[in-house]
Amino acid sequence: MRINFLLISCSILLPFIAAAQYPPQVGNAGSTAIHKDSSIIIAWANEAKITRGLQNCTNVAVGYTTVGDSTAATGKADNKIVSLGDGGSATVTFTHPIKNGNGADFVIFENGFIDENLNPGKAFLELAFVEVSSDGIHFFRFPAISNLDTLTQVESFEGIDASTIHNFAGKYIANYGTPFDLEDLTGIPELDVNKITHVKIIDVVGNIDSRYCTRDSKGNKVNDPWPTEFPSGGFDLDAVGVIHADLASAVNEVKTLPLLSIYPNPATDNQPIYILPNTSQKFDFILTDIFGKQILSLQKQTNYTLQNLQAGVYFIWIKQGSSAQVQKIIVQ
Repeated sequence: MRINFLLISCSILLPFIAAAQYPPQVGNAGSTAIHKDSSIIIAWANEAKITRGLQNCTNVAVGYTTVGDSTAATGKADNKIVSLGDGGSATVTFTHPIKNGNGADFVIFENGFIDENLNPGKAFLELAFVEVSSDGIHFFRFPAISNLDTLTQVESFEGIDASTIHNFAGKYIANYGTPFDLEDLTGIPELDVNKITHVKIIDVVGNIDSRYCTRDSKGNKVNDPWPTEFPSGGFDLDAVGVIHADLASAVNEVKTLPLLSIYPNPATDNQPIYILPNTSQKFDFILTDIFGKQILSLQKQTNYTLQNLQAGVYFIWIKQGSSAQVQKIIVQ
């Protein structure tokens, strides 16, 4: 009888042990979270389109979420968020397309939090599916997996164990982004993983009622805090950061007058470098090193002075309307 009891106990426990198989929350060994100040992030989304969801998909009368706007989803992660609501979405675009590099290619930030008083060992996380497109028309979803229990609803302010979920935005707490690797989507004919122009974030409706639920790539119900019946309900998008960008694809060959005059060029170590426009219109530019790492990003500048550049080769990527150019700077 004792042996049978042990066998039954193990068979009950095994599913729960197997469920915790993915990288854990921030602060634990094996976490894949990326901090917002990480040097591997070279750019951020610069435009966003928001489609609001309801505060409570079972109660239309409550209305839609209202917190934040599209500007909150652009630029560096700063804890200024736009709330998507039940099933709402945000589609973001970039100055340069994202490409499939070594490891994670982009990262998404939400504002989850840890409250040990409410959720020992867990965190309040609101989840979202992630889709990408290389033409803005056809979108393809990352294969998200949720091994969370679906028998008991995760209530409004309960926590989730991050090690039970994979390929969902919102896996990590505020200031730490969830990475996504385009290698997961290779082989799709309609998708160029080396030219991702759009990233779509779609709120997960965490209600486990079959009438309202959303399901992961394996058909499992996704269980996250629900309902979040308030103006900031649903997934709270903070930012989307780029790790690998196809900088060259957005650049037209300079066949006429360059948009900028740069002097002195070459310059000496730490010498001021003056950037002046050859046009009356304003422009945006990104300064990168020879490896493509972003050093500076400025918008709507009429002139600028670069200071304290160390010896090396740099590139200025200039965008003005639909035109784009690249110019080299040499510091000796």
